[in-house]
Amino acid sequence: MSRMSQLYRPIVYCLALVAIVWLIYANAVNAPFVFDDFNVVPDNPTVHSLRHFVSFFTDASHSSVLIENQDYRPIFVASTALSWWLGGGATLPFHLTSVALHSANVILLFLIARIFFARASTPRLRASGRYRDLAAAGAAALFAVHPLATEAVDYINAQPEIWAALFSLFAFWCFAAVHVRSGDNDAPAAAWRRNAWMAASYLAFFLALLGKPNAISLPISLLLCDLLFCG
Repeated sequence: MSRMSQLYRPIVYCLALVAIVWLIYANAVNAPFVFDDFNVVPDNPTVHSLRHFVSFFTDASHSSVLIENQDYRPIFVASTALSWWLGGGATLPFHLTSVALHSANVILLFLIARIFFARASTPRLRASGRYRDLAAAGAAALFAVHPLATEAVDYINAQPEIWAALFSLFAFWCFAAVHVRSGDNDAPAAAWRRNAWMAASYLAFFLALLGKPNAISLPISLLLCDLLFCG
């Protein structure tokens, strides 16, 4: 198989996966505010302008007008303020952000699955890569259309889940690129590359925590990955 084909095949799969996500959630981009969306967005005056942008990262009270619902989710609050500013209170920017984030998560899952299938597949499949990419795309497509993602994508107040997933998956991808995929980890010339991947993974983990604190479980996943595939 030509090198050009190996280069463009993942791109084609990524474009197809993004198309699937937008097709599935096309009817949700104009959905109204519902349930707890009101105390987080339309009834929350602090996100109706960008003048509090810096304090979003220092004060959890900006996340909701209800004290019992306040939580430290600064990336979501900052994104909410930007969406409100862009749309003037319309829900469209919020839903477009959610679908775009879900699309990015699907692509990251595809890239992660490619790494693991390459490690687990037979030498013949590793050489061709065709079935490996098809299997990875199938796994990502299942995640793209699975009903369990519906609440996080459709419900604006659940958007922190997607933010945390985005940075967690990116951190996992960086970790896997170093510990699972690379076969030249012992080469001195690759040391700077390994350090860069790991620095990106650490930074993504920190950002995942700013998305939603439940990302704290990510190190457990990385430990299991290390034990299962790198031990």
